[in-house]
Formats: sequence, structure tokens, C-alpha cells
Amino acid sequence: MILERNGRVRTTVNVINNGEEVVSLLALRIVILNAHDEILTESNEWAATPFAAEHDWRGPIMPGSQRHFASSHSRTFSVSSFNELKTEVEITDIRIWNGKKDTTLIESKVSSVKKRFGSHPTQLVENRQPLPLQRSM
Repeated sequence: MILERNGRVRTTVNVINNGEEVVSLLALRIVILNAHDEILTESNEWAATPFAAEHDWRGPIMPGSQRHFASSHSRTFSVSSFNELKTEVEITDIRIWNGKKDTTLIESKVSSVKKRFGSHPTQLVENRQPLPLQRSM
């Protein structure tokens, strides 16, 4: 934990993927507690997301790699109470990408749709002529 000049606290987080799969989603709940274990502030952070983009979408964590990031908390604290603060991190959601073996069912469904409806899955009606317009006068 780092105390910034404006009195806000920034928590630094380090996540290591020691597994063999890609972590495609990792959601964390970061809680700051006082000396009496009372919650002072909390935040939810994405340590890993399916792809990297702006606004805290950090991207997946590859096998054998690590991710460092900081989480800033909006509440301000005095310097005297800073030494009494502690941080707890809870994993609230995790998704692992196992690669191609998970897409077999989806691929077979797409293949059956193509066989049934032609090369374009949204082409539901084939070889139909438009109905003639009838005008009434």
C-alpha cells in the first residue's frame, strides 16, 4: 500500500499465473481495513480480461507470466492512521481458457447450420420469389 500526497491510498497488486492455461478473466475485491478490522473502503478490479483495452481492461494473463497494477481508492487517510491500515484481496471470479477443445461443440453447431441453410447461416429461406404487389384503386 502506498499513501499518495493527497491522502489517498493506492494498493499495488501482483498476480502470477503459475498454471498451464490462460487466465482470461480474474476479478478481485480489494478491501482496506483499519486496526480493528473495520472496512474503510473497497473496490472491484479486473486483474485479467479477455482482451486488452482502455479503462482497466488489462487483457489475459498468459501461463508463466505475472501482472502488476495499482488500484487507487477515493477515500483519503491521514498519515498517522496509514500504518494501521491493511489490505485484503479476494478473488470474486476467475475464468480459464483451455484453448480449442472448448470450441468443439460450437463448431459442430455452426457446421450443422451451414449444412441445413447453406453457406451463410442467416440465409433461412432459399430460392423464394418475392410476392407480387397488389394495388387497390
